[in-house]
Amino acid sequence: SGAGGVTVAAGETADFPLILTANGAQITFSFACGALPANASCSFNPATETLNPGVQGNVTVEVVTSEGTAAARNREQRAWSALPLLCGLLLVPLALVHRRKIFLAALLLGFLAAGVSSCTSSSGGTGGTPPGEQSGSHSPPGTYTIPVTISADGASQAINLTLTVD
Repeated sequence: SGAGGVTVAAGETADFPLILTANGAQITFSFACGALPANASCSFNPATETLNPGVQGNVTVEVVTSEGTAAARNREQRAWSALPLLCGLLLVPLALVHRRKIFLAALLLGFLAAGVSSCTSSSGGTGGTPPGEQSGSHSPPGTYTIPVTISADGASQAINLTLTVD
């Protein structure tokens, strides 16, 4: 028995707690997940559980969803987009100490760096999938039924968990 439904955003982990009870003899339980959403993975904590008669055990089913590498890469690119502008601005104080021609050259270099920075942060292009990356490498939004099989001493029981990815 345990929680049947969990809602997470793409890229987060859904934890489903399960409660197990051994009846009559010491039993070792093992677990397996059935169909999962695209680009999701399933694991159990602990991987197996051995219980004595009448003792309850707790197992957590962890379903890890994926937000996709493109979203993570876009956040990383935004952080570095101002670097060319900052490098150009570092030359301005140096130019003020020297001659006027050097100052004008540094000012021109600063404008050039600003232009390059604005071009790199706009991400241009047609929005296609970058080379080496699969299209749609995230867990799509939706509600999914995940069958979990619990096996012990040659018998098995299936339960369904409900995962909603926003």
